Amino acid sequence: MAIRKKKMLGLAFLGVFALMVVVYLTIVFPWMLKWGATEAESTMPLPGDEVVPNPMYRSTRAVTIGAPVEDVWPWIAQLGQDRGGFYSYSWIENMLLADIHNARTINPDWLARQEGELLPLTSPNYPLGLIKWKEKSVGPHVRSFVPNQAMVLEGWGSFVLQPLEGGKTRFFVRDPTEAMALPARVLWSILFEPGHFAMERQMMKGIKVRAEAGLGSGSVGQSLATTGFILSALIGGFFVAFTRRKWPWLAVPFIYTITILIATADPQAALVGFTAFLLIIAGCLYFRRWWWAYLLFMFVHINFVLLLSWDAYAAFGLIFLIVFLLLLLRLLSKKELVSSIKSRQEARRKGRS
Repeated sequence: MAIRKKKMLGLAFLGVFALMVVVYLTIVFPWMLKWGATEAESTMPLPGDEVVPNPMYRSTRAVTIGAPVEDVWPWIAQLGQDRGGFYSYSWIENMLLADIHNARTINPDWLARQEGELLPLTSPNYPLGLIKWKEKSVGPHVRSFVPNQAMVLEGWGSFVLQPLEGGKTRFFVRDPTEAMALPARVLWSILFEPGHFAMERQMMKGIKVRAEAGLGSGSVGQSLATTGFILSALIGGFFVAFTRRKWPWLAVPFIYTITILIATADPQAALVGFTAFLLIIAGCLYFRRWWWAYLLFMFVHINFVLLLSWDAYAAFGLIFLIVFLLLLLRLLSKKELVSSIKSRQEARRKGRS
């Protein structure tokens, strides 16, 4: 009976996951493809459409920036690992050892580009020189570069600016996806597109904030989020360390963290990477045969947070902090319950004597 219940529970879990996939493909995915854009904007021709004339599908994302085109364009022109970064979640990029550092100012030396040149997504020795690429870095090539109008990247898409009344700018990013078999298309849509959307949306927001001269310093939420990551790492580390014969697994997050610091010198990426690996290891050890369900849950949880409009680092960290506080309250309540039972038993003993 116990085995049958476990099988039923596993099938129910997979059924819920399958339902979530259907909802994602029919509702969330179409929303991602047209984030911020109207129906007319999604279908209108833009520079670069000729690169993939018959795409399987394409996304058209848009945002209105309260600054003239001349103030927005420099932030697009200096995109690249070797220039201004990508104004997105650099801690995610640096967890992949890309060595991205987002600029907060315009550098005049970074504003000129040549057609055919590489726009690097990674550092020249990526990843740490272990793999030799035909070119020094990984990234798309510039197909066309028209100042204050558009930049088209082969393998990525088009970055287009349109002036609006009142000194504002409409900023579009169009990404075409080449045709592929149906199974590959489904996997690509599920595994790649949510992360790509989150990074691209954050990049567009980053350009908007910079062009509008509204870039600020770290917030209280960021500090609380960092606290949440640290506490979660401590919990995961203690669990692995005190699980019988499993403490050698602690070497994995430590090695990964040191690798991030050597490749990128990004402490935020190192903290997130360390915490992520510890939680994966601790969860798999705790759930044992149900490790696959735990990993599926983590996959859904990560993508759900990335799809939110909040800052992903703050969202993850605050969730960890809330979970830690709930666990602490539960532990304290158990201690109070145990002490209450012991005090009652002691009182009964004294009454009998």
